[in-house]
Amino acid sequence: PDEPATLHLGVDVFLPAGTPAHAPLSGTVVRAADGEVLLYHAPAEGVRFFTRFAGLELAERLEKNVVAGQRLGVVAAPGANGAPPPHLHLQLGVELIAGTLPGLGRASLRDAWLALCPDPSPLLGVQAAAPAPPPADTLLKRRGQVVQQSQEYYYQRPMPLVRGWRQYLYDDAGRAYLDAINNVAHVGHSHPHVSAAITRQLALLNTNSRFLYRGIVEYAERLAALLPEPLRVVFFVCSGSEANDLALRLARAHTRQHDVVVIDGEYHGNTTAVDEISTSLLDNPQAKNTRPWVHAAMRPNPFLGPFPANDPDCGAKYAADVARAVNEVREQGRGVAAFFTESLLGSSGGVALPAGYLQHAYAAVRAAGGLCIADEVQVGFGRMGTHFWAFETQGVVPDIVTMGKPIGNGYPLAAVVTTPAIAESFRQTTTYFNTYGGNPVACAAGMAVLDIIEGEGLQAQALEVGRAFRAALAGLGAHHEQLGAVYGQGMYLGAELVRDRAGKAPATALAMRVAERMRELGVIVYPTGDHYNVLKIKPPLVFNHTDVDFFVAMLDRALRECV
Repeated sequence: PDEPATLHLGVDVFLPAGTPAHAPLSGTVVRAADGEVLLYHAPAEGVRFFTRFAGLELAERLEKNVVAGQRLGVVAAPGANGAPPPHLHLQLGVELIAGTLPGLGRASLRDAWLALCPDPSPLLGVQAAAPAPPPADTLLKRRGQVVQQSQEYYYQRPMPLVRGWRQYLYDDAGRAYLDAINNVAHVGHSHPHVSAAITRQLALLNTNSRFLYRGIVEYAERLAALLPEPLRVVFFVCSGSEANDLALRLARAHTRQHDVVVIDGEYHGNTTAVDEISTSLLDNPQAKNTRPWVHAAMRPNPFLGPFPANDPDCGAKYAADVARAVNEVREQGRGVAAFFTESLLGSSGGVALPAGYLQHAYAAVRAAGGLCIADEVQVGFGRMGTHFWAFETQGVVPDIVTMGKPIGNGYPLAAVVTTPAIAESFRQTTTYFNTYGGNPVACAAGMAVLDIIEGEGLQAQALEVGRAFRAALAGLGAHHEQLGAVYGQGMYLGAELVRDRAGKAPATALAMRVAERMRELGVIVYPTGDHYNVLKIKPPLVFNHTDVDFFVAMLDRALRECV
């Protein structure tokens, strides 16, 4: 594994620029240049050692011998390009390496490095050293004893994560990983504006939505304004599963029908109702044993399906299978409650729907009296680049839209937006209350996310960077026969790995080896799809061109090493 040096071998003391720094011990100057002083100490008794002071603006003249208390310089002002705040780096060492004391070492060699560079806390008079983190295997074992095991982990040996920042995740050894999978942290991990909004509101008020407060009104107005007419009534819930469950209830209340048409291989959540309409083998091994009220239409995947992308009628031909499913229900003397689909097939690895698909599918469903539900839980909020919502890429207006994951940047929040007529049908049949859905803190988080998408131009960035990303992945296919297809749009992409491009058989084992190797190389990506062979790529929208270059280079390397 390519392990970077992340173990900090000294103590950083953050101080205002200009703060004087004095030698705690007498010593001989080994080096005084480039903002640091290296001293050698040879006590009459005991071990000889070195001290290193970095981050300084050095005193004009330092003699060869320095006495305790002598001024070495002052804490330097920070440099440009995102340099850390002013600080003094203090380090001890018993042996020089290449003429200096390195500031970082490999965490896997922690004991060896700390033997060479002991804790300098005694020189500061405070205990500053961080304790060693528990072994990952120990944490994993403890989790297995108390946390349910139905959910699989990412990776064979999961890394213990302690922090996220923008498009990076950090483990307990300080290693950074480029996060190419986290569409929950939509505007970047730990965004200060989201954190501040949540903290501020939590200190003021948090209660349930049966009370009257401005936050839920203002957020619902802002969310509805992002959708076309007549989608104007907002229901708040806490997760995408809840949103899809409620959407199904709305459709059944309005149509007074029960049957649902879905796309084969899709996942819509983990409540009983939406688990039953999910046909993804990855999430439900029994999914293909569909219930009699669930009707799966052919997956519109031009790479794997019978109608290729170069067929101008591709979308209409795949949509004909939706019409077939609808007609079969009607022939059995029943009606259709809804056609339920993601607007881009996220569970299948980011497959963009062929042009015209939803227009034809929606027409067939509506002709039978059914409603059209757009599941935007994974793909909405500007991720497509060209449009704010993925359904807009198809030129349609759904009857119900569900949203989740990115809506609160990790804070539990989700929503369903529908028409006044459908909402009224639901009201006439039942009351609806969700304890935490739309609470003041959740609404503050949601508002902050919209602020950032707009203020930082993240939809435009998704368009620009996403196009470059997709083109780079497609270009990689020219060098790797196993890269069968590149899917998606904007910042929701997928790379289908196959044994060979002609046969298109899924390369499940290869996809897992590639994901594991990319983790070793510092990139988080993982397979999805019925056969676990499509690398799902859905990073925070702050992902940039440098990140794309690094991802593609590491994927290229992983494919060369793993095939």
